[in-house]
Amino acid sequence: MRDQSHCAVVDPKDDLNSPLLFKTEKDVYTLRFPFRVPEGREVEVPVACKWENSLACFLARLDEFYILTIEGFESAEAAENYIPRLWAGLAWMLLERGLVTTANFDVGTTQYADDPEEFGKRLGFSTPADGIADGYQPTIYRTDRQLRFETLGMISPLQRYGGEGIVASVLEGAMYPSSANVWENKKLRLAFDLYNAHFTESSENSRFLTLVMALEAMSEPKKRTPKVVEFQKELLRQAKAVNGEIDAVEADTEEEKKKKSDDKASIEALINDLNSRCSDSLTRQVKRLVRETLASTDGRDVEGVEKDVAQIYGTRGRLVHNGEVSLNALRRSTELARKIVRLVLKARFIGEASG
Repeated sequence: MRDQSHCAVVDPKDDLNSPLLFKTEKDVYTLRFPFRVPEGREVEVPVACKWENSLACFLARLDEFYILTIEGFESAEAAENYIPRLWAGLAWMLLERGLVTTANFDVGTTQYADDPEEFGKRLGFSTPADGIADGYQPTIYRTDRQLRFETLGMISPLQRYGGEGIVASVLEGAMYPSSANVWENKKLRLAFDLYNAHFTESSENSRFLTLVMALEAMSEPKKRTPKVVEFQKELLRQAKAVNGEIDAVEADTEEEKKKKSDDKASIEALINDLNSRCSDSLTRQVKRLVRETLASTDGRDVEGVEKDVAQIYGTRGRLVHNGEVSLNALRRSTELARKIVRLVLKARFIGEASG
């Protein structure tokens, strides 16, 4: 059972980098996590939360970045180990709220000062500064330290999101008992990256194909049945025999040499194709992924979703092979793909994170 968090919108603080709303002690560590959202979107801030009995967080905005500061870790290592769970929280928030985020998950380095008062003056502040860090990267530091962060800001037009709901979704995803497992599953993490990316793709075509790739990233190949594999091997033997016959052909004129070269390239392409088709097609793999993932979902029309997958791959085939499809067909398939990717990602997230 996940712990409940308690969030509330609070009054802005004069200094986002100073100790926050929560009482601090020595040997308690803070994780400062910056992230961005796309142009035209905005989260209502500031928001303060306490959860898991020992951790507290504050969400604020600094230029184009949102800063999620989490206090209460017993060590720097514990704070760094929380980053995969934070990634899982952002992934869950994406599913629940549809808000795309961009973030760096590598912890940055901090330059600490020997003389905080003098260092603060050198940086142009009237108060001491224990150190300085890259404001665009996650930072871990002792909570009683006063750090400054290097940033270059720019303002973008925004669409507003409720801050309480955003933070609650992040914490809900992070507090699944095994949420870090989602991070460890590389194929699932790749699918989330692709789903995240499709929101900010600039063209209809790229948005659609990125969603298709997200489905393919989660699918697993399955060997064909023995009878079909034997038939495939027989075709491969025949193709190799034809390849040998082409090699034996004498070619003296330029025209004969060109014909032999074309035949050789064509038969070798067929051989490579036969060798690569030991597993089901991508369409069958994705249908199986959808069927097996959603079969246990109450009230889900799995057969109907499989028909949607067939429509999506029909559109994909026409787009990839012909270079275009009608705009209406593309948009219908994009909406179907977005719905299916979200359903499968959410089911897979819950399965991994609840284990």
